[in-house]
Amino acid sequence: MRFDSPLDDIFLNRSHIRILRALYRLPEGLPASGRELARRAGVTHPTALRALAVLVETGLVTASRRPAGDAYELNRNHFFADQIADLYRAEAGIREELASFLRDEVLARTDKVEWATLFGSIVRGESTPSSDIDLAVTCAGADASEVEKALDDLSDAARRQFGNHVSPLINARKRKPRTGIWKRIEEEGLPLIRSGKAI
Repeated sequence: MRFDSPLDDIFLNRSHIRILRALYRLPEGLPASGRELARRAGVTHPTALRALAVLVETGLVTASRRPAGDAYELNRNHFFADQIADLYRAEAGIREELASFLRDEVLARTDKVEWATLFGSIVRGESTPSSDIDLAVTCAGADASEVEKALDDLSDAARRQFGNHVSPLINARKRKPRTGIWKRIEEEGLPLIRSGKAI
């Protein structure tokens, strides 16, 4: 490992990050082949081998010779191993953190939301860096302007915390529609609030 800017080698590019993620997810003490890690990381086998060669050189990954080919695992004794594990642990829980944030923030900003659900690309696992946070809410018609203002403020807070804006879909009717997008939201969404209470 180089001692001047060692993270430049560890997080050299996206394939390194994906290979490290695949290694982190392996059960401790269970190494995997380069081909298996490539499959788990969603990269080509040659790309995985190039990334693994650099990561082995840093000492963060160990390679053991086997008749069928080298087997790799995360060196959990490495100086950066715990910090990297913390990063991947936080990454794995990011959607739940977002849901908790939205639930708490909506309820702290207004008591007029009867129903709220996170939906869209984030829930489907298809988000991009520029994806909006799709949030469907229902409220009484008389409360629509208050809820809209609360969600505008929430969007700014979400942008500061997660880097994405909230894109609210507000239904201010007496009944929640059961067709079209609302049906899809009900089927695929992640419920946050029901009957005005966190769930």
